[in-house]
Amino acid sequence: MARSGARAVLAAALVAAVSACGGDADVPRSEFLGDLGRLERLSDTAQYATWKKPGADLKRYRRVLLDPIEVRAAAGVDALDRIRTYFRQSTMLAMNESYPVADEPGRDVLRLRAAIAGLGTSRTTVETDLRDSLTGERVAAIVERPAETPPLDSWPDVEKTLDVWAKALRARLAALGGT
Repeated sequence: MARSGARAVLAAALVAAVSACGGDADVPRSEFLGDLGRLERLSDTAQYATWKKPGADLKRYRRVLLDPIEVRAAAGVDALDRIRTYFRQSTMLAMNESYPVADEPGRDVLRLRAAIAGLGTSRTTVETDLRDSLTGERVAAIVERPAETPPLDSWPDVEKTLDVWAKALRARLAALGGT
């Protein structure tokens, strides 16, 4: 009797665990990006995934408004402000090649919000939320899954890695149909 009760509890736990994953396993959720269910998944590789709002034309955006970068790190990771500041500057430099950085919202301005999540772990991601700067409507999202994270004890290595991530973000935006 106790054995069948344990099986029932185990079966219920498995059903609950599968249900908690949501109805659509293809629509990931992150604390930073939230629900991506209204976007169409365009790519998903080991290195990155991209989504875009159906019908969105990213070519209409000529400039970017870059919000402050968020960094979510494992306990014990130091220099978060330095990482945040450097990655924002590196992203501005990478974007400026095709998208001059705007100081305020506008008709041709794409608002870019980015977060480095899980820094200092083997599951680091760079998540980017792209929105129309006037309406706030989400037009695309990018999740970069770097193969390696920098050794956090060497600032030159951290800078090099952040530069690579910023350039990858620019390349993903171009692949989504931007300029």
